[in-house]
Parts: sequence; C-alpha cells; structure tokens
Amino acid sequence: MSAEPARIPKIVNELGKTPELAARHLSSHLSSEAETADKKREHLHAMLAMVGRDKTLVKPLLEKLLRTPRVAYIGPIRQLLKR
Repeated sequence: MSAEPARIPKIVNELGKTPELAARHLSSHLSSEAETADKKREHLHAMLAMVGRDKTLVKPLLEKLLRTPRVAYIGPIRQLLKR
C-alpha cells in the first residue's frame, strides 16, 4: 500500500490475476476512515486497485485527479480510469 505512484498500474495488473483475494485485502482499506497521510495514501491506492471492479469509485477518483497536490498520481489515476 506504499508503492510509488508510477508503479501502481503494474501492481494493479498483478492484483488482477487474483481478484477475489485482492478484493478481500483491499476492502478494509476502502471502508476505513482515512485520517492520517499514510491512511489517505492507502485509501487512494486501494481505490486505484479496485476501480476496475467497482465503478462507484470512478467519481471519487476523478475528484482526486482534479485535486491531487501530488503530480506523480495524475498519470496512474488517468491510466486506471481509462480501463
């Protein structure tokens, strides 16, 4: 959950090989309230990993794309939203 943003699309592809296992692991990161910077990053990474299976995450990710202060996330968010 602490991968560099540029590595996220590749990691998401790997997680796609075992989608049920990935969903079980990532769902806790999506349901928990993100208060610290680390938890917010984990939440964003989980959203990116799950957006291919859960289209309700598209709108929140578009919001993050427009508001992210970290330019490094723009490419991975765009790439994963295109799928």
